[in-house]
Amino acid sequence: MVLDWEALPPVQRIELMTTHDLAKREKQKLELLRSVLTYFHYASKEKRPDVFRSEIERINRAVAETQDRWRTRQVDQPTDVSLRWGDVENELGKHRNQQV
Repeated sequence: MVLDWEALPPVQRIELMTTHDLAKREKQKLELLRSVLTYFHYASKEKRPDVFRSEIERINRAVAETQDRWRTRQVDQPTDVSLRWGDVENELGKHRNQQV
């Protein structure tokens, strides 16, 4: 089955672009950034240094926990070490001999 992009109405094109996994991830990143910036905007209005310092330390701990989870996920994912079988000369670098 082949998706004909030209045949799709504009609304369906936008839906496909915005519901794609990468688009969802980018949207989540932007929402997280907006939340963090909003949080720091309100936290920066705090006048007591001890409260402000404790909030900064709390955010730093949350960042460290998130980074640890991300690193754990990266380590847990298997590395692709599969071998390529077949005619390597013809399959790899197909555009090597073509004129531009």
